[in-house]
Amino acid sequence: MGKNSNFKLICGLLAGMLIGGATVVGANQAIQAIQNTEIKVNLNGIKQEFKDETTGETQYPITYHDRTYLPLRNVAQLAGLDVDFDSNTNTALLTNGQIRMLNNYLLVTNIAEAGAGGCDIVVYKVNDFGEISKIDSFHSPEDHG
Repeated sequence: MGKNSNFKLICGLLAGMLIGGATVVGANQAIQAIQNTEIKVNLNGIKQEFKDETTGETQYPITYHDRTYLPLRNVAQLAGLDVDFDSNTNTALLTNGQIRMLNNYLLVTNIAEAGAGGCDIVVYKVNDFGEISKIDSFHSPEDHG
């Protein structure tokens, strides 16, 4: 996959999370889902097995209302993202140094094309329907600490 394909994949994942998050309103509710050991995941022809970081147990996709759901942490890591969780706000934090999500804003750092001495940062707004629009861009000078 090229840089453009990775960017589209990441934007698609983030937009999907926003759409899914936007449709869930109110209190948590119990659901009945099937742990589907029959579904396999391949990335560029390589079989992927998801493991729990703590226990080492295999994590399988689940099926709910004819949709397949994969563990967020494992999929994000396949996309090259770091994953953290803010327990104060119950928020999954996905970062890779180039793409950051903050509320409904997507911040993209473009180091490769910015040239020496800093980086360009592009700010996008993601609405509740997952539509992405560019808001602004600016140059951030190199930080000499």
